[in-house]
Amino acid sequence: MAIFLILFFLSFFLLVIGLIKPIMVILWGEKRTRGRVLIYYGISAIVFFVLFGISSDYKERALKNMTPAQHLSEAQSILYSGKTIEERIKTIGSLKIAEARKHLDAIKPEDPEYADAQNMKEWASNLENIQMKRKKQEVAQPVMTEQEQADLKTKQDKRVKVIQGFINAGIFQKVEVADRWSEVWVMPAFYNMDYDSKATYTNIVWAYYIAGDPKREIVMLYDSKTGKHVGTYSKHGLDMK
Repeated sequence: MAIFLILFFLSFFLLVIGLIKPIMVILWGEKRTRGRVLIYYGISAIVFFVLFGISSDYKERALKNMTPAQHLSEAQSILYSGKTIEERIKTIGSLKIAEARKHLDAIKPEDPEYADAQNMKEWASNLENIQMKRKKQEVAQPVMTEQEQADLKTKQDKRVKVIQGFINAGIFQKVEVADRWSEVWVMPAFYNMDYDSKATYTNIVWAYYIAGDPKREIVMLYDSKTGKHVGTYSKHGLDMK
């Protein structure tokens, strides 16, 4: 579909140039006239435009005829195409994300795939946010003094002990690192806590990892039993599903 649109614009561009100076776009034959420019590039532009319309209509019809499971599968193949999260961040562009969203938007609340579709939408939003931040000019980090490095190490050591305490207490099952994310697998005891306590506990994990790597901006929370994504922590706070 995209190739027809590109060819249409190319033909239209050559048509405009040819009407001004035919010899620039007709490189063969003795008659290099505006009439021949209209025949060659005018007809080409019309044909490619029609083909673009036909292919677009076909794709829209195919989209409507897909089942919710097929929509979910197509979106998954786009949003999880890379082997690692870092690879996905670098290779999945805005057009692909928009295409995936079309599939996810077609899944209705009454469909069994709806919950998974919402999780994928959240991942798509996180993906876009990270890509936008990386496009901005990175501000050079100031060099830390020896005292500042020592203070940071002390804080990090304390955070490690606190996080291990959460694990020993059965609040977290484990804390892991995955590419640019940090992952916390939460136990049933975590759900029994009030929101502020959940946010405070998760903030310690977030603070520990972002201090070591400023690009590690998100903590993903997963249920220890089901493995499902149950929440996200960022600089904006805790967002539980």
